[in-house]
Amino acid sequence: MLLETARQCSKQFIRTLTEAFPDHHHTIEDLIAEDDKVVMRCTLTGTHNGQFPEFLAVSSTNRAICQQQIHILRVRDRQLVEYWVIRDDLAVMRQLGVSLIQRANNC
Repeated sequence: MLLETARQCSKQFIRTLTEAFPDHHHTIEDLIAEDDKVVMRCTLTGTHNGQFPEFLAVSSTNRAICQQQIHILRVRDRQLVEYWVIRDDLAVMRQLGVSLIQRANNC
């Protein structure tokens, strides 16, 4: 059940990312596997030609973004059982020119 929920969340996130950044691309900088863990350091790039759905509702800015990310996966019996990601979403918002303070005041 948990694994299926994680899969569905991942699929939805990829749809959202593709809607906002149709040309998004992840470049793998490092990929390390040891025991039951896989660590990937990557760079996400893309051009904001779409719209963020739901709470952000940021219209297309046509601005390029670049974001460093670290993904950590734990695998058991060839199945993903845990997943963590570290990314700087605030830096992306700044690159898009989004003022989060202004957005908070409009709630």
